[in-house]
Amino acid sequence: MLVFVSSFEFSNSFLRTYIEKHGRKIIKARWQYMLNKNKENVFWDENEQCFNLKK
Repeated sequence: MLVFVSSFEFSNSFLRTYIEKHGRKIIKARWQYMLNKNKENVFWDENEQCFNLKK
């Protein structure tokens, strides 16, 4: 039997599994590295409610 799972449910489940295995520290370090490298191009997108890179 196939069960439909929304992309949000899938990504949320994937993130929780990743955090259980590896912790949050590596996610924070990767985000911090990306932000420091691209800080002049990162902005908060009000419509999408997330950070984005300027084109």
